[in-house]
Amino acid sequence: ASVSQRGGAAPAAPAEGAVAPSPMKYADVSKAVQGILKEFGEPISVAELDALFKRQFATSVSDIVGMSTEEYLERKENIFDFNEDRGTVCLQCGMVAGPPIAEASVVKDEVFVVKEFELLIESMGPIVYISTLCGKFIQRNGVSVTSVITGRPLDLFKRHPEVFRIVGAGNVTLKKYEQSAEVQRLLGKPSSKAHRVVKAAEEAQMPVPQVITEQHVAEEFRRLILVDGVDSVYISSLCGRFLQRFKKPVTGIITCKPADFLRRYPDIFVMTGGGNVGLREILGPDAVSVPPPPPRVPKAIREEQQLCLEVVRKIELDDQAFADVHGSINKDVSIQAVMQRLKQICKQIEQASFLALDEVVLGGAVGKGLLSNNPAAEIVCFVRQLPYKNFPQWLPHILDTLGPVLEANLVGLRADRFKVEKDHLKFFLAGGGVEGSRGASAESSGGTGELRVKVFISPVFRDSEHLLESFKACAPAERHY
Repeated sequence: ASVSQRGGAAPAAPAEGAVAPSPMKYADVSKAVQGILKEFGEPISVAELDALFKRQFATSVSDIVGMSTEEYLERKENIFDFNEDRGTVCLQCGMVAGPPIAEASVVKDEVFVVKEFELLIESMGPIVYISTLCGKFIQRNGVSVTSVITGRPLDLFKRHPEVFRIVGAGNVTLKKYEQSAEVQRLLGKPSSKAHRVVKAAEEAQMPVPQVITEQHVAEEFRRLILVDGVDSVYISSLCGRFLQRFKKPVTGIITCKPADFLRRYPDIFVMTGGGNVGLREILGPDAVSVPPPPPRVPKAIREEQQLCLEVVRKIELDDQAFADVHGSINKDVSIQAVMQRLKQICKQIEQASFLALDEVVLGGAVGKGLLSNNPAAEIVCFVRQLPYKNFPQWLPHILDTLGPVLEANLVGLRADRFKVEKDHLKFFLAGGGVEGSRGASAESSGGTGELRVKVFISPVFRDSEHLLESFKACAPAERHY
């Protein structure tokens, strides 16, 4: 589908006489492609991507990066989900969330980094690990923080105290969040390097059991969170401190991811989001864990699912397609045999009936060539010179008389259990044309194999307008006839 068919507005071409933008660099390509893909929100072909990129930036991806667009997308698989077989690309799931991505033409300087960090902390905060913040930055912008500011992120925060507040233990928040309870609790705790060294040395001297189990992991995590005295702690920090004391990684003891392990103890731990965990005894009994992220479907399976979806979309739902589906569902049912028997029934009714028949019509599911595990058929006898109203006065008498007549004439076709209902005559055909799993009849294979048949009596209407007029003239209680 073209860009216009997708419903997305293509980026406008530069206006005539406008100042040409500065030459795009390799580091700018990722951000530019992300902006295009985020606008569509669904996979687009690489050809479409190239056309949109060239229209917006007056150059091509390959001219800037020195390789084909496909090869570039493959190298950036942590950002782009490139399907080589179909030639389509979209953003990885983790890239779709978060604040809007800045335009690729924006100058990447210290002012830009400050603004980007501010947006990320607002989205992820109020307290964020500095390393997490830097990782998000490079993922969104295709360039590292240190290459932009030519220094440490920590020094950047110190140069902008009006925006950021360093809260210790590798965390940072925004100045406007300084008075929040969560930030104040962290600020009130000693966080100097000397204090952390002493604390780590004390924990390393604590006794370690000879056999370390999952229960020890849960108890140690709970102890560490209580020692910190905060609402939540970064799970990676807990794992690192566990390794310092027990000299064994958490992943060497448990059989799953640490976050999944903590979710096994909902009476102790509460997942607070952003890779953090807290204690229920601190957060309260009403605290609710954030839902786990959806499982990441392997790329091969995603491609297979997409391919299946494309195959389904190409199926034309014509009569043959429905017949194939029906035949696949009802493999043990012979529609030809059932239709043959019902045609014999209709013919016998025409010959034996005492009514002035105009026509005998086969209807119901079977009349349309459809069968199920409990097949049913309807036979409608259109009789001349019958009244068009007052059905309760004359119809039951006709059905009472017709029942014995049909029972006597249809015995050779294995019809039995005749019964007059309110508005029709019902009987059953033994066998019914339903075959067992090995080719024998359902009756001989142990199943009932019955076909339920309903016989209705109807006057002959002149046309559809006459039918509607008669319907309107009937009392509501008689309209079901």
